[in-house]
Amino acid sequence: MKSGQKLNIAIKNAKRNLKAEIYDMTGQLLTAARGSVEEINKKVNDRMQNLKTGIYIISIYDEDTSLYQSKIIKE
Repeated sequence: MKSGQKLNIAIKNAKRNLKAEIYDMTGQLLTAARGSVEEINKKVNDRMQNLKTGIYIISIYDEDTSLYQSKIIKE
């Protein structure tokens, strides 16, 4: 993810109350957001802008069920 780029989270048939969590590579939770897919996209992109260059893990949950997990490399 280069400076100025945005993540686009798209989840089919997702419920309204999603949760996104961003962790650093030590497993420390850096930020979390709740809301619809659109709200999560905005919140995650806003918060990613404040993070330093590095490797992060994003996890997306629908209630307590893990839907998605991916590595993000911020340049």
